[in-house]
Amino acid sequence: MTEKDVTTDLQEILERYWGYDAFRHPQLSIIQSVLRGEDTVAILPTGAGKSLCYQLPILALDGMCLVISPLIALMEDQKQQLKARGITAAALHSGLSYKDIDRVMEACVAGRVKLLYVSPERLQSERFLARVMHMPLRYVAVDEAHCISQWGQDFRPSYRQIYKLKAFIAEIPLIALTASATPQVAEDISLSLRLIKPNIYRSSTRRENLSYQIWNTEDKTGDLLSLCKESQGSVLIYTQSRSACEKIAKYLKSHHLSASYYHAGIDYENRKQLQTRFLTGRDRIVVCTSAFGMGIDKSDVRHVIHWDLPMSVEEYYQEAGRAGRDGLSAKCVTVLESTDIHRMLQRWESQFPEVNEIALVWDRLMHYAIEKGLTEEGRLLEFDYAEFARKRSLPIRSTYYSLQHLERYGWISSAEAGLMTSHVRMLCTREDLYDYTDTRPEASETLSALLRSYEGLFSRTVRIDEQVIADHLEIPELVLRQHLTRLSRDGIILYRRASMQSSITIYQREAPDANNLADYTELRARKRKQLTGLLRYLECQTCRSLYISEYFGDDDTAQCGSCDLCENRDARAWTQSQIYEMLDSRSSSSMHDLLAAAPRSKRSAVLQAIQSMIEKGLLVVVNDQLHRTS
Repeated sequence: MTEKDVTTDLQEILERYWGYDAFRHPQLSIIQSVLRGEDTVAILPTGAGKSLCYQLPILALDGMCLVISPLIALMEDQKQQLKARGITAAALHSGLSYKDIDRVMEACVAGRVKLLYVSPERLQSERFLARVMHMPLRYVAVDEAHCISQWGQDFRPSYRQIYKLKAFIAEIPLIALTASATPQVAEDISLSLRLIKPNIYRSSTRRENLSYQIWNTEDKTGDLLSLCKESQGSVLIYTQSRSACEKIAKYLKSHHLSASYYHAGIDYENRKQLQTRFLTGRDRIVVCTSAFGMGIDKSDVRHVIHWDLPMSVEEYYQEAGRAGRDGLSAKCVTVLESTDIHRMLQRWESQFPEVNEIALVWDRLMHYAIEKGLTEEGRLLEFDYAEFARKRSLPIRSTYYSLQHLERYGWISSAEAGLMTSHVRMLCTREDLYDYTDTRPEASETLSALLRSYEGLFSRTVRIDEQVIADHLEIPELVLRQHLTRLSRDGIILYRRASMQSSITIYQREAPDANNLADYTELRARKRKQLTGLLRYLECQTCRSLYISEYFGDDDTAQCGSCDLCENRDARAWTQSQIYEMLDSRSSSSMHDLLAAAPRSKRSAVLQAIQSMIEKGLLVVVNDQLHRTS
C-alpha cells in the first residue's frame, strides 16, 4: 500500500470516529511515525489533539495500544470518550476489584481491547507484566510524559522506571506525549525512556485565543469576584493551599456564585462527584490546587485565574492552557498583590533549602537521636517532629522539606515525618486480598472503600481521611479505626494513624554536603532556573504570549495583541483628542470615573496618559474633577 493510500485510510478513520475532515498539523506526521514503528515524541499544546495521535493509529492496525497515564480521572475520562466513539477501551486502577482487573487483562490477551490505560505504578506488578507479554501490543503511549523529567513540573519517580517495560516487550515502539516541554525536558524524556533515534514533533505553544494578563491590585478578593461575575462560562481558580481553596469557594458562594473546591485531600468518590458537577455545569466555578485539571476535558472554560503564583512557567502554562479549549476567546489572569512574589519566593526557599541548611537539620537530628536513644538498627522509635523543630530552633517548613530531601537521597527513612494525617499502604497482593475477604467478609466493605477512594495503595503509602471514609460507610470514625487496626494486625495493610509522633530510621552517618548531595544541588539549580523563568514572565515588558513561546523554544516572533502588555501598549497610543472625547461625553469626570469607564486591562495605560496630560498642563484637577485647559 502506498503512503497516499495509508493517508487516505487514516483520514477515513478520522472522519468515521472523530468526525473531522482533516488533521491538525502535525498530527498526521506523528501518526505516520507511530505506524512505521519508530519511537516518537509529540509536544503539542493543550487542546491541540495529543490523544488522537496515539488513539487513532491503533485503529489502522491489528492488536492494541498500552497507554501509561498518571491519574485515574484522566484514564476514566479517556476511556469513556473512546467508548462513546465506538472504540473498545479499558483502564486498570485501584478503584477496580480483583475480579474486574482479571477480566480486563483476559480481554486484552484475547485481543478484545484496542487501548488499555494503566498507571506507571502498575508496571511494577509482576503479575501484570506476565500478562503483558501475552497481549498483542503494537506500541506503548506515555501520556503526560513531562512527569518523567526532573526538569518537568510534575516529576514522578515511577515514570522513570517505564523503560524497564522494554525488557518484556522488546521491539515495540513508544510514543511520548506532553503539552509542555522545554528542549531540556524533551531530551530528558527521550533519554529516560531509552528511545531509539526518536522522531520529535513540536507544535507551537502559541494559543491564539488566550489572553494572558497580570492584574496588579490592592483589592484581590474584589477583582476576583468581578472576574467571576463577568465570565460567561466556566472558571478555574488555582491556589497553592487547601485552606485557600476552601476559603475562596466559601467567599464566592456567599456572593451567590455556584462555586466548589477541589484538592488532593478530598477522597476519590467526592472528587468524582465534584468533577461531574463541574463538567455538567452545576458548579460553574472550581477553586482548586494543581490536583485539578489534568484529564478534565471541558471546552467552555472562559477564565483561568491564578490566585497564587506557581513556581514555573511550565506549571503556569499547563494550568492556564485549560482555558478556551473550544477555540473561543478566553482569559488567563494572574491576580497579583504586592506581597505575592515575596510569598512565592519564601515558599520556594522552604521547599528547596540550601545544602548547608539540610546539613544543619541533619546535624541537629543526630544530636536529637543520640539524646532520645537509637535502636541497634539505627531507628529512632519516637520522633516528635514538632518537638524536634521547636527545641532545635529550626524553621518548621524548611525543616520538613530538609527531612524529605534527606529521605529521598537515602540518609533516612521516615514516611511519617511531620505526619498530620493518617496513612495507609497495602501490604498484600490483590490475590491475597481476594482470599482474605473470602474468609473475612466483614472487612470487604472497608477495603473496598479504601481502594475506591485512593489510588496507588499497592505501590506507595497514601494519605487518608478516616472521617470521610467513615461517613461513606455510615459508621462511626472510632469503629473505622478499629477495622483499620485489625487489618494492620493481620498484615493486610500498613496503617499509621494521624499523629505528630513518628519514627525515623537512619541509614547513613556521614554528614550531607555539596559532594554527596550533588544530585540535589543539580535539582535545586534546575528548579531555580524554572523559578527565574516565571519571575521573568511576570517582569516581561513586551508580550506575554511571545515570552512563553520563546521559553519553550518556539520560533514565534509576532506579538499576540491580546495580552495585558499588548493592550496597554495600544491604550498608550491614544491621542490627546481621544482623551478629550472621553471627557466631553460626560457632564463631570473624576479620575476614578474616567478609569472605571475604561476596560480593566487598559486602566494602567489610561492612568499614565491622564497623568502625562496633567503634567503637560493639558488637564487640571478641580475638586477631584478633571477639566480641559483649552
